Amino acid sequence: MAEKEATEKDVKSNVKTKKVEIIKFHPMIAHDVKETPTLTEEKANELIEKGYARAL
Repeated sequence: MAEKEATEKDVKSNVKTKKVEIIKFHPMIAHDVKETPTLTEEKANELIEKGYARAL
């Protein structure tokens, strides 16, 4: 069981994240305008490209 916990912890530490500010409403985004969630780098970049968020 200790091995499983260590593996999950390693995976979480390898995930790159990025903080963004939501600037435009989209029904598929679970955050409101002006919120500043920390998202995975991939999702953050996608929202920035589409104009729904900006990097902080």
